[in-house]
Amino acid sequence: MLVNLKKLDKNSNKYSIKLSDHNFINMLAENNITLNGDYDFLAEITLSLKGSRLIAQVKLKASAVLECVRCLNSYNYNIDEILNLIYVPLEPDKNDIVSGGRNIELKEEEMDLGYYDGNSVDLYNICIEAINLLIPLNPLCSNDCKGLCPSCGADLNKERCKCADRNIIIYN
Repeated sequence: MLVNLKKLDKNSNKYSIKLSDHNFINMLAENNITLNGDYDFLAEITLSLKGSRLIAQVKLKASAVLECVRCLNSYNYNIDEILNLIYVPLEPDKNDIVSGGRNIELKEEEMDLGYYDGNSVDLYNICIEAINLLIPLNPLCSNDCKGLCPSCGADLNKERCKCADRNIIIYN
């Protein structure tokens, strides 16, 4: 869903995206994000321009399906957050090394900024960025998840491992 920045009002502009939007679901899948289809996903995005800076306040309500890093079971991770994201125009610099295919080092103040190119922004991309920021890097189904036995692979949350029956010592 593209928004033309030249047509933004001087005041804040609100937009909503629902899970039923097939284009958005396809973009999530391309980014390896699966949302719980039983949950009514909703993103409310408020855009405002302050000079050339685009301020995006993103209110997210969703339930993502994640895989626990300890036991490898899928579980629902509920998201109900508000993020404030700042975007500045991406102005190509003729001396910029990026155009030559090499990496450049970002300054510390540039780490918190996103960039937009041209006169429009894609609200789907803003939502996906917000979701990626809110999903944990090492998702756990619960803080006390016992994980899998490294020898026999038993899910220690559900069963006693076979190694314990054979008096094999497992160090965690």
